[in-house]
Amino acid sequence: MDLMFNLILQHKLLDYCQVEAQLNFLKKETQNYTSRCATEAKKLAEDVEIETHNVDIVEREVADVQETSKLKFQETIKQNEEEIQICAWEHYALVDSVFELRRAHGIKNFRDEEQPFRNSRSSIRFLQRLLVSAVCNLPYGNSVAWVENGIKMSIRLTMEHGMDLKVEWKFVQ
Repeated sequence: MDLMFNLILQHKLLDYCQVEAQLNFLKKETQNYTSRCATEAKKLAEDVEIETHNVDIVEREVADVQETSKLKFQETIKQNEEEIQICAWEHYALVDSVFELRRAHGIKNFRDEEQPFRNSRSSIRFLQRLLVSAVCNLPYGNSVAWVENGIKMSIRLTMEHGMDLKVEWKFVQ
């Protein structure tokens, strides 16, 4: 019986050693896996931190570009408003000088001469008709100059390349 008991005991001891070896192996594998996961988590955290930093930089750059664009846009609007004011003044001066020119040369053949301009297109058509009429009343290559409100204005009408009409306006302050 002792022999049998020893055999059973050896067999159990062998089983125990195998189980212990498996447990040690699993423990080591678990530690390795945990270590790899911790390393991976640390790397991911560093990557997130780097990307967060990059996003912050990009956001600052976007804010700078947005602010610069806003300032440029406001400056462009200001410049455009100034140019519009200048063009409006020049348009007014041109219309006024054309009326003066018309009166000076006695041009009276306009249907809507006393009607206010409905829009810029109608005023352009009016000015075109006025210039054509003025050309008919001025000798070839003639020019007219006058001073109005301290501004010297002149118009020179010439024919170029056959029938092309060249109109030169000058506003000198």
